[in-house]
Amino acid sequence: MKERYVWLWVAVLAPCGWASVMSAEEAERVYLRSVERLMQGDTDVDYTALREAYAVTRPYEAELLARLKARADLFFRMEEWGEASRLGIEMIERNPVFAEAHMLLRGVYQAVDEPEEAAFHGEIARGLIDSVLASGDGRSERTAFAVVDDSEVRMLSRIHGWVESGRSNYIRDGRAWLTLDLIHPEKRTVYFRVLRPLPPEDDDDD
Repeated sequence: MKERYVWLWVAVLAPCGWASVMSAEEAERVYLRSVERLMQGDTDVDYTALREAYAVTRPYEAELLARLKARADLFFRMEEWGEASRLGIEMIERNPVFAEAHMLLRGVYQAVDEPEEAAFHGEIARGLIDSVLASGDGRSERTAFAVVDDSEVRMLSRIHGWVESGRSNYIRDGRAWLTLDLIHPEKRTVYFRVLRPLPPEDDDDD
């Protein structure tokens, strides 16, 4: 139980300075308020607002998190629960909306017979997953899935059993987009709108 409060406080204290659809000030308020409620054990938060607020105010660390997740998965398979838990907590300290990390911690706590903590992380993971699923159907730009980063794309791919033949990234209307070309379970293109704002362009006029 003590670990819960440690990672949540670390998550609060790691701001970044970008602004987007939600202003930086509003996003910071939403983020802090949502994390505070989670600290109090209240998992009935607005996960869509929390995900957008995280994307606007916190640093981009998707590649680092992917490496940590790969290591944590290895320790999980080896039943090294202490190391898997340590890495899981490190991941959610860096990104509390990382659903895959919450799912891993749910499994760790189930394995070590800590049902309260397992349920806590399971509820957060479910809220985050439902938020992504409710954001669209991915069949067009207008109904694109809204994702924080590639970890949410991977998560949706596993849920739906997608097999892709390729992907592309592009920028339109000042926002980043991603498409997947599927070959299974049907041939189609899936669209994703990236919530994280683009960094400011460098001034090359000097």
